[in-house]
Amino acid sequence: MRPIIYVAAGLILLMVVVFAGGVALLGGGITWVATKKVDVSDPNAAENFRTKFVANCTERATAGIDKNDYQKVALVKQICACDAKGLLAYMRRNKDMTVVQLEMKLLARDEAIQREFESCNKAYGVNVVPD
Repeated sequence: MRPIIYVAAGLILLMVVVFAGGVALLGGGITWVATKKVDVSDPNAAENFRTKFVANCTERATAGIDKNDYQKVALVKQICACDAKGLLAYMRRNKDMTVVQLEMKLLARDEAIQREFESCNKAYGVNVVPD
């Protein structure tokens, strides 16, 4: 009977260690995301961000228009590229901001960010607002 108790206790101890390690790893990941700065001084990071932003913005902004109208799609893509440049400029001015803070400012429609986006819309004469 004792070997079964030892095996059960060993399994329970193993599960506790794995669970605690998983919680610590998850907590560390959350801490890393919460404290990660929006430093885009690395050209590769900035280009990667710009590419993904333009792709996501274009996909979301063209969801309600006819995909066969290539001129509209191209115009929306140009506006999204302009928005990406504006957002990168904002991020360069606010290097001490964390990724979470930037997301909160975007969701709260921060005035400085909205001015960047509005200037792009006015430059092309279209109002592109992704949902």
